[in-house]
Formats: sequence, C-alpha cells, structure tokens
Amino acid sequence: NNPIIQSWRVRAGSDLLSGAATIAVEKVFLAEVTPASPKDNDIALVKLRSPVHDSDSTKPICLPYFDEELVPGTPLWVIGWGYTEEHGKLSERLQQAEVELIDGQSCNLAAYHGDVTDRMLCAGLPQGGVDTCQGDSGGPLLYSGGHWQVVGIVSWGQGCGTPSTPGVYTSVRAYLDWIYAV
Repeated sequence: NNPIIQSWRVRAGSDLLSGAATIAVEKVFLAEVTPASPKDNDIALVKLRSPVHDSDSTKPICLPYFDEELVPGTPLWVIGWGYTEEHGKLSERLQQAEVELIDGQSCNLAAYHGDVTDRMLCAGLPQGGVDTCQGDSGGPLLYSGGHWQVVGIVSWGQGCGTPSTPGVYTSVRAYLDWIYAV
C-alpha cells in the first residue's frame, strides 16, 4: 500500500499524451539492483488494477524468444513522449523512430568504456540524429520480425542523437526468467 504507487497511472489507447485512458497501478515488481553493476537490472513489471482491453488503438505485444539473438544492424523501433531534442520539452504526440542494433563491444569502445553489460542492448544510428531522450525512459525498443516484440527498455545514454553515442536499453531477453517468475 505504498501511497506513491497508489497515485500512479498508466496511459493507453492514444497517441496523444492528454488523450489516453488512464489505468491505476496495483503493484510494482522491481529487479534487484546490485552494487557491483548498478546500471544492470533497470527493469520493473507493473500490475494494473484493471485489464487493458484489446482494441483498434491498444494491442498486446510479445516478449522475445529465449533463443532468438538479434544481430547488429537489425532494424528496431523506439516510441515515446520524451524530448524531441536535448534540453527540449516533452512531446504531446507519441513519437516513433527507426534505429538499428549496435553490438555491445563496439558500443562500449566508442562511448561507454565498459559500462554496457551483456544484460543491455545498444541501439541508434552511427551518424546520430535519431535516439531516445529525456522522458523516454522505461519505453519500449521494438522488433518486428514476424510479429512485434519488445526486446529492450529505454535505460540510459549520453545526449540525444549524438553521433557514435547510441542509446542503452535493458535487454528484455536477459530477464525472461525473472519476468516469468514474477
């Protein structure tokens, strides 16, 4: 009965921030953060008080397969209401952008000096210009191979769309055992 969680709402069913239906949050499940790797485990599951009904504007999405590993260069999609430019303001309309998977080793060497672990994904464009930004955290990184899957969760990065500095995402596949155990 956390009073803060009692006030939380999830929005669904509209691409306008102000037009979406709100659904109360019942409970939040957090992955345990360890001091050895504080940027790992940036994932939570939210249990809603009432179901989200399938409609023209609201559809379920699949989790990734345990054994399907995406290769660098795979096209992915990000969506969110975050800033459309660094130090900007939140978008009233849901934004979408195509990015590509970048291998973790290249991501670490280019920008993050070993902070990217095997429980994370990097995505962006080498030339920059397209990325998630402030306000997008917790949003999905999507893959459309055969059917839509949420493969990542917006986690952290440096700047917004900066060349050679991709966004870093929690790898949903790395947490499938935890997700199914909750």
